[in-house]
Amino acid sequence: MRRPLKILLIVLAVVIGVPVIAVIGVFVALNTGAGRHFVSAEIGKLSGDRVRISGLGGHFPKDIKARRIAVADAKGGWLAMNHVELRWSPLPLLHRRLVVNDLTAASIDVSRLPVPSTKKAKKSNSKLPVRSVVIRHIDIGRLNLAKAVAGRRAALRITGHVVAPSLQHVSVA
Repeated sequence: MRRPLKILLIVLAVVIGVPVIAVIGVFVALNTGAGRHFVSAEIGKLSGDRVRISGLGGHFPKDIKARRIAVADAKGGWLAMNHVELRWSPLPLLHRRLVVNDLTAASIDVSRLPVPSTKKAKKSNSKLPVRSVVIRHIDIGRLNLAKAVAGRRAALRITGHVVAPSLQHVSVA
């Protein structure tokens, strides 16, 4: 009787321990220079080189920083964000809640509106992939909108917060 119990405990330790060690290993790897470079490169590949991130830093997953994030479409770059920081808590995602403590950017430049994708889009059900979104603090030092975006050039400073329990109920201040 003692031997089967020992075998069961070893199997449980392996079944539980290996995934836990793997997750810890991923977190440790993503907080190294090589891990951050890997993530930046993979985001570029997975997006078809439409999203480029440089200067990735911070402490994954709670405090993520990027020196520059550039977004492109078929016509080229249309959005550039500089010195972006995201401080959030991933645990509420278990309850389908997105909770962001701080979302900041020194500057965001929108040079034009993105062109529609030529790929056939999947039908949207207009629902958030989470039940609610809370962004406790937003701070954009300078939001530059080109004439093609706003009708005339505009530069704005944005501070505030957002609470969105759904797409139909959004509170912005």
